[in-house]
Amino acid sequence: MSTTAFQSAMIARLEADVRAGRNPRAWIPLSQELRRQNKYPEALVVCHDGLSADQGSVAGVTELVRVLGDMGRYGEALQQIERLERRKPGSSSLAHGLLLQKLRCQIRLLQVDEAEFSLSEMERSQPFDPALNALRAEVRHLRALRPAKAAPSSSDTPAPVGLVASDFIRALRSQVRPLGKVLAVALVDRENKQSVVEGDDHLAELAARLEVEIVEACADLGHGTPAYQLVETTEILVVLVRKGEKVLVLATDPGINFGRVHHIVTRMTGQQLPAGRTASGNETTKY
Repeated sequence: MSTTAFQSAMIARLEADVRAGRNPRAWIPLSQELRRQNKYPEALVVCHDGLSADQGSVAGVTELVRVLGDMGRYGEALQQIERLERRKPGSSSLAHGLLLQKLRCQIRLLQVDEAEFSLSEMERSQPFDPALNALRAEVRHLRALRPAKAAPSSSDTPAPVGLVASDFIRALRSQVRPLGKVLAVALVDRENKQSVVEGDDHLAELAARLEVEIVEACADLGHGTPAYQLVETTEILVVLVRKGEKVLVLATDPGINFGRVHHIVTRMTGQQLPAGRTASGNETTKY
């Protein structure tokens, strides 16, 4: 039997398995075989049909992401992973193959910070994966390609750069959401007595009360001014980060992976926290 005839027979057999319906995920090996034969549009159709009946399948989404990646559609592949993460928080950490595809897409899209975070997750979950060495080299190369920031001269007076408050909040929510439910995010401007809140509108008030009590306690005991605060109850976890006169407050379900939340929050507040006025127009709430 020729190679072409063998490949056609293989696809026919796998298609028969799908039609028989005995295995609800028989479409996955069919898509894999179509990919091996570079029949990406056909594989994509198979994936969409298969996932229509099983949207939460981690193996199925992983196969779809591989097809999209092989087609060079990396942005769409990442969107599929993010949808799965919202439905099943932590899925990408548990499914090493899916995290691997996520990292490869981020590298192709030149997303340096995101790729470094995904790489750290891979190193934690599967430190002996032989693919890690090549991926580390790709991430290092990607980092080297990013232009270095020129050091300002003594005559320069650069204005602080940061995202608009609403954009910052959306970016933070998108980073934390895969880990668990985000109840609310607030950005409080103590100097201008303004706040931007998404979610529970009592969050800014709760944060202000918590911060006052913690700051006073630290001052009374001679321990300085707290920059990072964490309060966890049976119903909520509240994180407060202070940067100058800005206070960021994040509230999530209790039991969320605090280590990963800490990494995300400290990285984003260190790099992107708006340093000017908190907001303008109807985004601003006086308190």
